Amino acid sequence: MAKLKPEIVTREANFDVLNVPLFEITGKNEKRFIMTEETVDGFIAVHNKLKEDKEFLPTVFIGHNGNREEQPAIGFFDNIRRIGKQVYVDFVNMKPFAKYMMDGFPYRSMEII
Repeated sequence: MAKLKPEIVTREANFDVLNVPLFEITGKNEKRFIMTEETVDGFIAVHNKLKEDKEFLPTVFIGHNGNREEQPAIGFFDNIRRIGKQVYVDFVNMKPFAKYMMDGFPYRSMEII
């Protein structure tokens, strides 16, 4: 199965990064639970429902475990999808400075809170 390649799309003031690989489903114990295709499909269904009903998109931050009130959001997750065992996401409405920060943070992970 072909992997998607990230693509940057510039908007008026901000930008989107499409087809960002978020993680690959391994079926191994990932700290608190076992990540399976069914688990990921459930996350995707909840994301789509929240987006449709509440117009809610998860926020993108730099870093983990910090006080979110003190960390500025740099954009949003959208279009979470699974192709085979790979999970992709689009980072949308990203702040201009985030383009430079992303080069310094090549690895991504999800923090579910």
